Amino acid sequence: TLTGNGATSYTWDNGVTDGVSFNPTVTTTYTVTGTTGGCSGVDQITITITPLPVANVTSTPTVNICPGINVQFDASTSINTTGYNWSFPQGSPSAASSTISNPLINFGVAGIHNYAVVVTNSCGTDIFNGQVTIDVCTGIEDLNTNSSLGSYYNHINNNIELSMINIEKGEYDFVVVNTLGQHIMIEKLSVTSADEHQSIPFTIEARGVYFIYIFNSKNKYDAKFFK
Repeated sequence: TLTGNGATSYTWDNGVTDGVSFNPTVTTTYTVTGTTGGCSGVDQITITITPLPVANVTSTPTVNICPGINVQFDASTSINTTGYNWSFPQGSPSAASSTISNPLINFGVAGIHNYAVVVTNSCGTDIFNGQVTIDVCTGIEDLNTNSSLGSYYNHINNNIELSMINIEKGEYDFVVVNTLGQHIMIEKLSVTSADEHQSIPFTIEARGVYFIYIFNSKNKYDAKFFK
């Protein structure tokens, strides 16, 4: 609302009526002419408009991303932005703990991972929701030692059947992940021979593709199965 003072009547440019609110959309300088009798005076005021932010995100790389590979996110091309608040529910960091424009994130398991960033300025917010796909990749251990991890789902007894050839003996973490990147099962697995078969109960009812990871501090092996 623009209101003149010091005169009897006021005439504004740009369609403004003295003392009546209006909604400017761009930064504009407004001129008022105040009149008293046969005398007049002129004054000006500039109203500065701060546009709402517009969120935009790019990421690198975009294809052939293996578990453990860092993904560089960049929201610096967002418009009219002064603040960032990222969320990576299935990545590292695992919570909305990054407030920079270009966080570097590691997704440790295969699947489709959701992320979001809320950009802000003094007038409001905007949000960008995206996804990044992490592929199932053959580990370098498999290439160097002719080792292999095979798996399939046994519908008769509801087991995951594992076939492990030339996998280094030892204790491993055993993780099953769905295509959303959610950890469905986490257990311990002991490998005791160079040619080993194990059956692991799997009672999850949802049908689809599941990814398997067995790993310890020295080795990691990947596989997948269909239910």
